[in-house]
Amino acid sequence: MLAACAMAIMTVSFSVAGPAMCMPSIARDLGLDYAQQGIVFSAPMWPFALSLVVAALADRVGFRVPLVLASATQVTGWFLLAEVHSFEQALGAVLVVGIGGAIADPLLTPIVCAVCPDRRARMANLLHAFYCVGLMGAALGVALAQAGGLGWRGTFRVLGVLCVPYGVASAVLAMPRQAHLGRVRLKTRVLARQPVFWVLALCMVLAAATEMGPANWLPTLIQSMAPAGGSAAEGGLLAGLGLAVFGGLMAAGRFGASAMADRLGTRRLLALAAAICTVSLAAVVLPLGTAYRVVCLGVLGLGVACFWPTLLAVAGDRFPQAGASMFSVLSAMGAIGCAAAPVALGYLGTAFGSLTWAMAALAPAPAVILVMALRSAPSRSRL
Repeated sequence: MLAACAMAIMTVSFSVAGPAMCMPSIARDLGLDYAQQGIVFSAPMWPFALSLVVAALADRVGFRVPLVLASATQVTGWFLLAEVHSFEQALGAVLVVGIGGAIADPLLTPIVCAVCPDRRARMANLLHAFYCVGLMGAALGVALAQAGGLGWRGTFRVLGVLCVPYGVASAVLAMPRQAHLGRVRLKTRVLARQPVFWVLALCMVLAAATEMGPANWLPTLIQSMAPAGGSAAEGGLLAGLGLAVFGGLMAAGRFGASAMADRLGTRRLLALAAAICTVSLAAVVLPLGTAYRVVCLGVLGLGVACFWPTLLAVAGDRFPQAGASMFSVLSAMGAIGCAAAPVALGYLGTAFGSLTWAMAALAPAPAVILVMALRSAPSRSRL
C-alpha cells in the first residue's frame, strides 16, 4: 500500500510539472497573458477546498473508493486538457485534474501515518519525497517529449495514462480502515478551538505559497532568459532541466528530512528550512545570470522540501486521535497558498515587468514560518 501511495503522490506533481513545462506553447497557441497563465497554474489547487468532504467520507467508508475515484478523475482531466482550444476550456480541464488531486492527496499522509504511527514525521517526509521524484521525472519527461515533437496535447495524454496504475493498485491492495488512533475520533469542531491548530494552518498556507509559486513559474522564467538565437526546443530543455534541479533538490531535502527529523526535532528542522527559503528568494533578484537564478531556486527547493510533510506530521503528533479530516483541513489550507501564489506572481510579474522581483516578493512568507518556529517551545514533536 505504501508503494501505491508513492505512485499516487507522484501523479499529484504532474499538475505542476505538466502545465509549467508546456505553458509557453499553450500560451502561444491559446493567446494567454501572464495573468491568465497564473490562473491556469493555480486552478488545480482550487478543488482542494472540497477535500474536507472527501476526508469525512474516508473517515466513514475507508480509503479505497476515494482513491480509485481520484485516479479516474485525473485521467479524465488530462485527456480533456489535451483537447482544449480556449482559456475557458483549459481552466475547466485543469479544474478536473485538480479535483482528482484534491481527492487523493489529503488521504495519502493519513494512510502512511496509520501504517507507521510511531514514525510520522519520518514517513510523511519519505512519502512526500516521491512527489518531488514525480516532479523531477515529469519535468524531464515532458521536456524530452516536446523536444521529440510530441507536443503538449500528446504529452498530456501520456500523463493521463500514468495516473492509471495507482487507481488499479488501490482497488486490490489491503489498506488501513481508519487514520486516527483509538476507537474515538477527535472531532474537527474540537480541533477548531485549539490555537496551535490555527498556527499550523497558517504555516501550511505560507509553506505552500513558498513552494508552488516558484515551481510553477520557474520554467517560464528560464525560457524568458534564454539566448535570443536559441530554438524553442533548446529553451524547453533548459526549462525542464531547471525544474528538474528544483524537484531533485526538493527530493533530496525530503529524503534528508526523513532521516533528520528524529535527530534535529521538528522545530529546528522547520527553522532551518525557513531560513534557507528566505535567503534563496531574497537573493534571486541579483543580476548574476540565468544559471545563478536556477541555483537560487534549486536551493529553494531544498529548503521548502520539509515544510508540507513535517507540518502534517506535527499535527498528527499533536492530535493523534484526529482522523483524516484534520489532514484534509490542513491540506485545504495549504491549497489556499498553492492557488494564490501563482496568480499573485503572475500579476506581480506583469506589474514589476520581472518574474524575478515577483518571486523575491514571496520572501516574507518563509520568514514568518522562521519566526514561528523559533518562538515555539523546543520540543521534538510539537511546533
